[in-house]
Amino acid sequence: MFLLILVTPITHALLSDQEMISIAQKEVNKTIPLEYRSEYIFKAIRKSTPELSYDTTYTLIWQRYVNKIIVLEDGFSILIDSENGNIIHKDYSFSVPSSQLDTTPILTSNQAKFVVEKNITDISEERGLEIRGNTLYWTFKVVGGNLVR
Repeated sequence: MFLLILVTPITHALLSDQEMISIAQKEVNKTIPLEYRSEYIFKAIRKSTPELSYDTTYTLIWQRYVNKIIVLEDGFSILIDSENGNIIHKDYSFSVPSSQLDTTPILTSNQAKFVVEKNITDISEERGLEIRGNTLYWTFKVVGGNLVR
């Protein structure tokens, strides 16, 4: 028994990245309340399954930042078919209003690094702040690639 699958090649132009961003931005504007919209920053456009040349869907991703600090759980993503501009799926997450987030760390970066170095000696100079839930964390990259919070 043989199974024959025919894949019809795409013969018309696909939407450009900018056209897909424009479609997605309209959904951002409809979904995210105006008072928080400026906190969601466009980060990436990715082909959904790059190993499949016939897949025409792309995921566009926004990440939430408060005072330039990433809010890990919060974001907006949308899956768009670049053949016709149809929205296949969208996902929006919002955890805590920015007025309830403390973005001023208790420890300085160097103080936090000193505490981390008491337990882990191989940390790089790469560090930053992130918000998870409503808690502010310093993050440090360990030599070899792991992240310490």
